[in-house]
Amino acid sequence: MPGSQTGTGTGTSTGTKQLTEADRIRIRALAFDAGYTRSQIRDRTGASVAQVKLALKCQTPVPRSGRPPKDPSNPKRRKRGPRSVPTPALKPARFERGPPGLSAAESMAEWAAAAEAARSGEAAEEAATPEGFQLLVLNPNSSTGMTEGVKKAIELSVTPNGNTISYYTAPEPSPASINDGFGLARSTEVVLADLQAKAAARDAEDAEADGDAGTNSSGSGNHDELDGYDGVLVACFSVHPLVAHLAERHRGRRVVLGILEASVLAALALTNPYPRCPESPGRTWGIVTTGAFWEAHLEDGVRRFLDASYSASFSSSAAGGPNAAKFAGVYTTGLDAGDFHGGVGPEVVRAKLKDATKRLLAFGRVGCVVMGCAGMAGLEDVIRSAIAEEYGEPQTPQEKVYIIDGVKAGVGLLAETIRNERMFGQ
Repeated sequence: MPGSQTGTGTGTSTGTKQLTEADRIRIRALAFDAGYTRSQIRDRTGASVAQVKLALKCQTPVPRSGRPPKDPSNPKRRKRGPRSVPTPALKPARFERGPPGLSAAESMAEWAAAAEAARSGEAAEEAATPEGFQLLVLNPNSSTGMTEGVKKAIELSVTPNGNTISYYTAPEPSPASINDGFGLARSTEVVLADLQAKAAARDAEDAEADGDAGTNSSGSGNHDELDGYDGVLVACFSVHPLVAHLAERHRGRRVVLGILEASVLAALALTNPYPRCPESPGRTWGIVTTGAFWEAHLEDGVRRFLDASYSASFSSSAAGGPNAAKFAGVYTTGLDAGDFHGGVGPEVVRAKLKDATKRLLAFGRVGCVVMGCAGMAGLEDVIRSAIAEEYGEPQTPQEKVYIIDGVKAGVGLLAETIRNERMFGQ
């Protein structure tokens, strides 16, 4: 019959009617809790795929425009997100005359103050409600062991604050350990191809489902390579090409950050920003990492990130000597990233990591040690023991030496950057 549509599943058929809030809740439960695909939800509930997609995107009902579906073959057709639904204005309490003895002006003033207090209280309550972000920790190498180590470190020490953290490991054509420039380039190529293939598969699935339902609402290209995520953390301590590529490609839609950049920002925040001021000589920070390739790579990366090519206080090689430097440099263990997860014995790992840390601490007045490899997650105790042997136990808070895990720093900074992007991007 024209104007009607019957579902094929066992659930209640909603046809082309506007979905109720109960229908939307059911659809979201099937998708997020039961793991149903859109096609399975369509068969289960009788809703069209377009209605399912809209229910998953919008938390509040959106009125239908009444326009017919646009032709997906039209090249000028642009993908549009869900329309925002304006929040109804808060209505103040109805004005009532106060008790006898109060003038009309005094009663009006009391009423206005009460209404303003009510609005402020509701606004504060809304602001205090934590918003949940969908975060992706992306491991560009193919080592599942490294991904599990990163996941364990995050779960043990990072408070979710309502955020959902997912993990991605590159498929096997990507190297199991990224140890040089070739590994960086190869992992970038593999990850981009894999993400784009998955996005194309989701588009094909939606197109097939819409074709079965007799609609053209899906079209093609509705999914991008990072669909469903608010922010992405590239978990490779390097100037990884994925960071620049994805950050530029997704600018304005989601935040992309690397653990190198997150670590540098954390170290700068935890050390004196003016190391040569008369009030305090300040403290320095440095990086402990894996193989020899990373020594020049990371020092150059930090220099480029801070645009510090001409800074006299950037490194020990600059004018003024070690006492004038803020960045103490990069110190290597001679190991590969995979060695931290079973490549060599744990005694060897601990000994080499401690030796590299002590060489960094010998630079003088080090206030922050950055763990320059995602595979080092969970090895803070080794660095802490080296600090105790070289500097002794801290007697005052000013003597504390911070140990930065780039993955942990990245997760916290990623969520904060998403909030900043939304706050300042209005």
